[in-house]
Amino acid sequence: MLETKLRGARTHNLAGVDLDLEPGQVVVLTGVSGAGKSSLAMDTLYAEGQRRFVESFSPYARQFLERLERPPIDSLEPVPAGIAVDRRAPVKSSRSTVATMADLEPYLAALFVREAEPICPEHRLPARALDAESAARGVLGELAGRRALLTYPVRVHGGVEGYLEVRDTLAREGYRRLVVAGQAEDLDRVKPSSVMGAGGWVEWIAIGIGDADEGWISARAEESR
Repeated sequence: MLETKLRGARTHNLAGVDLDLEPGQVVVLTGVSGAGKSSLAMDTLYAEGQRRFVESFSPYARQFLERLERPPIDSLEPVPAGIAVDRRAPVKSSRSTVATMADLEPYLAALFVREAEPICPEHRLPARALDAESAARGVLGELAGRRALLTYPVRVHGGVEGYLEVRDTLAREGYRRLVVAGQAEDLDRVKPSSVMGAGGWVEWIAIGIGDADEGWISARAEESR
């Protein structure tokens, strides 16, 4: 990006102010009340950027927009796209940010989805989107000749009654073992008190890798999503 050069700004009480703005830097305007901070930032730099942005529209579109006057300056080049958030602007919610108030949030979200590389916080490895079939092939390829368990965590709510309800549901679906506090146990031998003692988290064992083929692993992986 090129350096933005402002020459001869005379907006309100500004007296021929010259300013050079380097790209990639944070610039703060300070001064006593009435020094011309808002006149320089809002009524000159931002206003000229908005005026040129509107002028880039077609004549048909401009007829529906308010005509903006050029601020009293000698020159301002180049004029990058600007966003202004007034300090008096009402905060819509406690989660409002510059991005949400300037309607940039959906564009930034789309940018991060497309360009960002998510990293697993536990293993520090890049996360990849996989369908069940690709995941099954990857598991068999990495664990060929070894035994492993494919599990997924479940949070049990409602105390003992909640656990018994979840246990009965999974038993009907064919699950026979689970992991509590790191130990694999038969479903019928697990006491509700041990589940509650583990904070209500259990891991249902979906499959033993050494005993299954790719289709079976794929089906169980799909169920655990």
